[in-house]
Amino acid sequence: MGLKPRERRTVIIGGCLLFLMAALYFFYLSEDSLYNRWTELQDEVRARREVLARVVRNQVRYREFQQEIGRVTAGLAGADREDTLRGFLERLVKEQAPSARLVRMPSRDQTVANLYRQTLVTIDLENVTIPELVGIMSEMEASDQGLKVHGLKVTLSRRDEDRLDAIITALAAQPIN
Repeated sequence: MGLKPRERRTVIIGGCLLFLMAALYFFYLSEDSLYNRWTELQDEVRARREVLARVVRNQVRYREFQQEIGRVTAGLAGADREDTLRGFLERLVKEQAPSARLVRMPSRDQTVANLYRQTLVTIDLENVTIPELVGIMSEMEASDQGLKVHGLKVTLSRRDEDRLDAIITALAAQPIN
């Protein structure tokens, strides 16, 4: 079959164009083309990197929460307490309100969800001034004993018109060992 040089050139150019169109379709245009698979793979890698970054951030937050839980638990456990809660409160009242009279200080314990022991201490004071009362409550809240003021009842003193009678309910919690 003898083709003229011009026809041979046309057949070669047509074959090359056909090959380029097939390659273009195979690499870029078909649904299962290499380019589409490569971009899907890149998208998946990007998504997994984002998930991994989120996991790392959550791991850091988890470690921070664990450290905070450890600090709170150590504070509640009172590992560095030098005396009992009752002794601490008696000393606090004597330091902050030397002229006040501590009438009684009953306490009751209860267990919360088998995790913590909650202690409610009722401090009954007579002849206390407002600054002394505020000092007692602020020292209770600021102490490392894990105390919080749970309730307060104030009445005018029957003995001295410039003083108050107060009943402070303090709450402390300790983990059960």
